[in-house]
Amino acid sequence: MTFLQRAGIGSIALWRLGAEDPSVWKLFGRDHRTLPPASVIDTIPAGTDVDIEGPGEILKVAGTPVTGQRSVVTGPNGAITDVRFDRLPAPLEVDRTGYRKKLLALTFDDGPDPKWTPQILDVLKREHAPGTFFIVGENALTQRPLLQRMIMEGHEIGSHTYTHPNLATSSPGQVLFELNANQRLFQAFTGRSLRLFRAPYFGDAEPSTADELGPVLQAQNRGYVSVGLHVDPDDWKRPGVQAIIDRTIARVTDGPANCTNDSPVDCSRNVILLHDAGGNRAETVAALPVIIDRLRAMGYHFVPVSTLAGLSRNASMPPISASDQLAARVDLGLFSALGFIVVALHWMFAIAITVGILRALALSALALIQARREGREVFPAIDPTRFVTVMIPA
Repeated sequence: MTFLQRAGIGSIALWRLGAEDPSVWKLFGRDHRTLPPASVIDTIPAGTDVDIEGPGEILKVAGTPVTGQRSVVTGPNGAITDVRFDRLPAPLEVDRTGYRKKLLALTFDDGPDPKWTPQILDVLKREHAPGTFFIVGENALTQRPLLQRMIMEGHEIGSHTYTHPNLATSSPGQVLFELNANQRLFQAFTGRSLRLFRAPYFGDAEPSTADELGPVLQAQNRGYVSVGLHVDPDDWKRPGVQAIIDRTIARVTDGPANCTNDSPVDCSRNVILLHDAGGNRAETVAALPVIIDRLRAMGYHFVPVSTLAGLSRNASMPPISASDQLAARVDLGLFSALGFIVVALHWMFAIAITVGILRALALSALALIQARREGREVFPAIDPTRFVTVMIPA
C-alpha cells in the first residue's frame, strides 16, 4: 500500500475475494495519502471458515475460532521488512466420527405423530430393525404412550428441539429453551434423559458455517451428542414411494467402498433421514420395509445411532438420577396439564367448527324452504299511478 501510495495510484482492486488476509479490510476504504501504522494489521481475524475433519455423521466441535497475532517490523521508508507470527489464526474445527462399514442407522425426525409413528413402529417391529426417533417436544406433549412404546420396543430417542425452529437464526437463549424444554418433557414422561441431538433443517443438521455450528456447540457444552446425516431421500416432499426407495438406496451405495480418516468428509453413508410426522407420511411407511429388505440383501445391517457414536443404550438415554425424581414428577404434572389443555382446545375448536358448519347447513336449508314457499305466492299487480318516496340519508 505504501508503494502504491508513492506511485500515485489511488484506486485498488482486490482479487480474489475470499482468499485474502482478512486484515486488509482495515486498510481498504481509507485515505491512502495518510496510511495508518503497520501495527493496525497485527491482529489477524479468525475468519468464517469451518475446518471439518474425518468421516462419519457424529459431529463434535473440536476447536473454537482463535484470533491470530503477528508483529510487523517496518523500515525507514515505511515498508514492511519483517513479519513474525506469534499466534496463527484458527477457524472452527469440527471432528466427524461414526463411520462403520455396512452399518446403517434409520432415523426419523419431527414426531411423534399419533397416526404415522405407530405405523412406522409396526414396520420396524415386523422387520426387527432398530430406529432412532428425534422428537419435537410440542408433538410429544400429548403422545406419552408412544414415547414409552419406542423405549419398550428397543428404539432410541433424541432431541429435535421443542418447537422446531431454525437454530441458526435463533438467539442463545432460545436455543437453551428449546433444549431444556424438550429434555424436561422427556424426563417427566420416560424417567430417562436425552443425549442425542439433531438440529432442525438440513443446514443445521449438517452444519458448515459458524451460525449453524453455534447451536451445535451450545448443545455439546450441555452434554449432547450431535447427529448429522448423509442419506436424505427428501421423503417429506412426498416424491412417491418408488422415488424414496431409489433415492435412499442410491445415496447409501454411492459412497466409496472404503472410508478412512484421509477420505473426503462426505464419504460416509451411515445415517438415513426419514420423517414420521409433519404431514402425510403414507409414502414413507410404504417405502420403509422395501428399503430395509433391499439394503439387507446387499449386506447392510441396521443399528441404533448409539452404535455409530460408540455409546451404550443407557448412555444414549441415561436414567435420571434419584435427586431429579421429584423435579420430574412436578414436570410430569405440569406437562400433563398442558397436554390436557392442548387436547381440550383441539376438541373445543373442532366442536365449534362442526357447530358452525351445521348451523350454515341448517340456515341454507331453511332459506331454500322459505324461497320455495314465497315462490308459490301471487302478489298483486303494481299500480303505475301511485308514487313511492325513497329517503336516502346524506
